[in-house]
Amino acid sequence: MKEEITKRMSSIKTEIQSVKNQIALLQVRLKDVPQDEVELARLERDKETAEKLYTFFAEKLEEIRVKEAGVTSDLKIINPPIISPKPVNAKKPLLILLLSFIISLLVGGFAVFIAEYIDNTVKAPDLVKARTGLPVFASIPLADREKRKITDLIRREKLSEELKIFSQDSSSGEFEAFRKLSINLEFAHPEKKYKVIYVTSLGPEEGKTFVALNLSAVLSQVGKKIIVVDTDFRKKKGHLTDITKLKKEEGLFDVLKGEIDLKEAVITLTPTKNANNAINPENPTNSINAINALPVGNIPPNPFIFLQSEKMKELIHTLKKEYDYIIIDGVPVLLFADAAYLALYADGVLITARYGKTNFKELEDARDILLASRAEIIGVVMNAVPKKRGSYYYYYHYKYYSKYYGEKAK
Repeated sequence: MKEEITKRMSSIKTEIQSVKNQIALLQVRLKDVPQDEVELARLERDKETAEKLYTFFAEKLEEIRVKEAGVTSDLKIINPPIISPKPVNAKKPLLILLLSFIISLLVGGFAVFIAEYIDNTVKAPDLVKARTGLPVFASIPLADREKRKITDLIRREKLSEELKIFSQDSSSGEFEAFRKLSINLEFAHPEKKYKVIYVTSLGPEEGKTFVALNLSAVLSQVGKKIIVVDTDFRKKKGHLTDITKLKKEEGLFDVLKGEIDLKEAVITLTPTKNANNAINPENPTNSINAINALPVGNIPPNPFIFLQSEKMKELIHTLKKEYDYIIIDGVPVLLFADAAYLALYADGVLITARYGKTNFKELEDARDILLASRAEIIGVVMNAVPKKRGSYYYYYHYKYYSKYYGEKAK
């Protein structure tokens, strides 16, 4: 085999050399062939190659078709299609209406549940006592005059046309709410007499001045000698001095500075029985319905020093000898530290919480601040409680007043 292979290799080398010589000879000849003929030969070669490829793929395609024709399908029709005599999706308006109503009730109930679950504002007195441990002494309804800010009520020249109080309308639920507050203050703790009452709130626009003024008016109706002391010197508008439009410029701070006597600073507000049940500061009579007021006066550069001084304590002590009740219109607890100091001068503190605005976290913080300052908290007054159906006030109070007094109470 080695000899045979050697001979074959020698023969192949000879053939290779012969081919190389032919190629060399052809290359010499190609130099004399025109370029067009060379290009034509190349194109004919490409054409021949393309025809061979087309023929090859055509044969393969035909083979695939022959194989597909020989394959039988395994699919069988079990249930042939039929035409239904009844519509597939018939419209049933009553059923659709019922389903829509049920879905809307579920969605609405879920939305109300979520809203009530997220809502952390003061609304139910029972829940206030359970969450904070503070009793609710009164629920003051949302009166017509309370639908606007109290600072927007006093804008005319005569006070008697604007400042409505409830003490003249004894058949109203609003009057009864304040009367209940006054009775609770007198009998809730028989062993302790609350003569000096500090009325405060958690923040602005919660109605502490409104509560202080109407509580004073109701107490005056039972023959009590009342004085309201305005200490909300930080508020530019809406405090007691601004609301009553007292003409005297002198007041609390002027007394504390020793510039005037206490009697010279006190002004008398008399509820007049007119169409609006207003307070008239221009009639300083000494009737049993009169309410004495001590305005804030000229505010010094450092007012808090005077409020925390011994003169303030002496002033409260002097007022306690002369009046049955001293109602102090204070500053919001969560905004100013003055509230904690002034609360110490009082026998008890009433916290005003506005329905649907004051939240429990704020109420708890105010409670902790007052307790830390060793002030005694009497309780909470819920203000602006709506009379609408479904509310706490309507269920427990308003519907009975309206039935008893008829249209007059509505």
